[in-house]
This record gives sequence, C-alpha cells and structure tokens, in this order.
Amino acid sequence: NILKMATNPDPTKYVDKNEVMKCQKAYLIADKQVGLVHESVQLAKTALQKNEITKRELEALTDHKVYKAVGRMFVLSKRDLKADLEAHTKDIQDEMVKYDEMMKTYKDKRDKAYQDLQNLAK
Repeated sequence: NILKMATNPDPTKYVDKNEVMKCQKAYLIADKQVGLVHESVQLAKTALQKNEITKRELEALTDHKVYKAVGRMFVLSKRDLKADLEAHTKDIQDEMVKYDEMMKTYKDKRDKAYQDLQNLAK
C-alpha cells in the first residue's frame, strides 16, 4: 500500500527513492511504537482491574489473614495490603497518563510520515 502510493506515474516528476524510503521507515517505526504503547496500555488496564477486584474482595473479609506473593508467601495486615494496592493503583494511573502522551506523540509522527509519503506521491 505504501509502495503503491510512493510510486509516481508521471516520469517528468522525479521522486528521490531515498526520501521515499526514509518516509516509509519513519512511518513503520511510528506505527510499531503506537502498537507497543497500545499493548502497554492494555497491560496497565488489566493490572488496574486486578487491583480493583482485590480491593473489593479485601473489603468483604473480616478478620482473616491476607497474603501477598513475593518470592515466598508471607502474611500482611489488611491495612498494609490495602495501602500497597492503593500505591500500585496510583503508579499505574501515572503510567497511563504517560502512555496517553506517548500515544499522541507517536500517532502524530505516524500521521506526519504518512502525509510526507502522500506529498511525495503527488
């Protein structure tokens, strides 16, 4: 698709192949980065959902001991585990803000590279 756009049917107009390759490479890199950030966002959303489920179930417990897996199992107080979940949730939310900014940047780069290819094809 990109190659077809980059070929120019008018032989009087010269299109620098290196410039086309440079634009294609920029487009492909930006597109891959968008995909990677999208995957990171999905993983962060999954982690947030896991935290919310754990917090909900933790609230339902009365005086039960709670466990957290870190290497070997150990006992935590309900309060400590809840504080740990809150901190982890905040970290994930901060990451998601960064991912949103990265996604916008990479989409802009991808769109610019696509537009450059379109301009070269004219």
